Amino acid sequence: MPKSFFLFICCVFTLLKPCIGFAWAFTEDFKQGFYWGSLPISFGKFVSSPADGELLSRLTDEAQQEWENQAGKEIWSVTPGYSTNAPGGNHIRWSNNFAAETGYDPNTTLAVTVRHASGTYFSKVEIILNGGNSALRSNTNNMLKKTILHELGHTVGLDHSQQYSIMGANLSGVSALTFDDSQGINSAIDEIQYRQQIGYVSPLASESGNKTFAACGSVAFISGNDSDNDSGTKSFVLSLAMGIMLSMLIAARRQKLPISILQ
Repeated sequence: MPKSFFLFICCVFTLLKPCIGFAWAFTEDFKQGFYWGSLPISFGKFVSSPADGELLSRLTDEAQQEWENQAGKEIWSVTPGYSTNAPGGNHIRWSNNFAAETGYDPNTTLAVTVRHASGTYFSKVEIILNGGNSALRSNTNNMLKKTILHELGHTVGLDHSQQYSIMGANLSGVSALTFDDSQGINSAIDEIQYRQQIGYVSPLASESGNKTFAACGSVAFISGNDSDNDSGTKSFVLSLAMGIMLSMLIAARRQKLPISILQ
């Protein structure tokens, strides 16, 4: 391939990148060097009422599979079924006192993911669902499924994306993982495995005490009108086209991001 053509493609991609995708981001704690010491992440599902168990369990399993299909590897080791015992370890659960427990507005916030770290490693993660939201609890318009997909992305260190995607900050018409989500999860897993391989230690790991990081889930609602759907379609097509182009140029070799230490 002529060098001039390669440089032209790189320039085009640089100019179009803000508009067409690759808008995923890492959470602040992940950028500060905190990460999972091993994969897969053990994960359980807890409910106070068995009536909530089957739906929560099924949708969590489906969301897990969708993410892992994109990554091509096991990310979570999810316990089959659900438990009605007191939650422990990494888990997803409902909260019937969401505001008091999380500090987030229950009128606008669907869920919160809380990551705990000890040393340089994440030691525990909790997905807390807003049990006071009846539409979320009943999975109206697939709301619960999309929220679980979104929150699982937070558990590995993905932050909100500026793209029309599952990891976007607002609940939207997107009901399945997009190319942007796929690029985000693969970059996160690559970075986790790289840090594991070199034994990376966060500069903040020596600070005393355990650390807690909260990442808010989808916080607003966007109606699925024609404009939204058209925007989502254009975004998908453009992202897919660029993905094919990049795959041809780099032969499916994903670039590792440098570890960024925020002050």
